[in-house]
Amino acid sequence: MDDTFKWVIGISITVVLFIVGFAGRIMYQGRKEREKRIEQKLKIHFEDIKREVIDRISEMARSLAIRHNRLVTNYAPIADNYPFEKEETFKGFEIHFPKLASEWRQLNSDALILRDCVDIVARGPSNDNSPEFKAAKKQINDEFFPLQQKFQDFARRLAAEVETTSKYQIGMTFTYDKKCPICKKF
Repeated sequence: MDDTFKWVIGISITVVLFIVGFAGRIMYQGRKEREKRIEQKLKIHFEDIKREVIDRISEMARSLAIRHNRLVTNYAPIADNYPFEKEETFKGFEIHFPKLASEWRQLNSDALILRDCVDIVARGPSNDNSPEFKAAKKQINDEFFPLQQKFQDFARRLAAEVETTSKYQIGMTFTYDKKCPICKKF
């Protein structure tokens, strides 16, 4: 009886260990598969942000110029809002790249101030000694080229950040964020 009891306990422990090991392995594989699916969705999400937002911002930042008495980019005149900024993808950009989104907003804000000066100069002076016209012309002379350089530097940093993220950081720094409207759909 004593040997039978030991034998039953030994088999019971073996069975329990086998079941725990098997269940643990299944759970581990399930978690790995889930992480892999999320990483694939993150790659798609990142590519959408890159295509729909980052490429547009980058092109706009590289092309800031004064043409035909207007402050413009290749896409459009400088504006308070752009259509792509109202899309879910831009909200994803703001959540996943908050510093870059903030810098973009600040640069655009600076460009709006300069746009108003360009508009004043384009209208011409209201009289020969118009202080508003002179101040606007001085502000354009003092601020346009530095602002254009800031836009171009931003475009370079944005391109470098995107390159690094797409190669090495999806799933590491570019991760699922519950505040992101796209990530919520995963």
